[in-house]
Amino acid sequence: MRLGRRRNGRNLTFTVDPDGVARPAVAIETALTDNGGHLSLDRLSGGAEQRWRAGQR
Repeated sequence: MRLGRRRNGRNLTFTVDPDGVARPAVAIETALTDNGGHLSLDRLSGGAEQRWRAGQR
């Protein structure tokens, strides 16, 4: 199955800051957020639900 073209790879690029907030390159003002069992990209709040650590939440 082909998931996308090379030109769309930027959509899958995230940066992680020292606090553990994962932010997508295409929407840097948002962060990967745990919303009670499902993930979404929400406006950056700095809350615990937006902080990630390797191997744990």
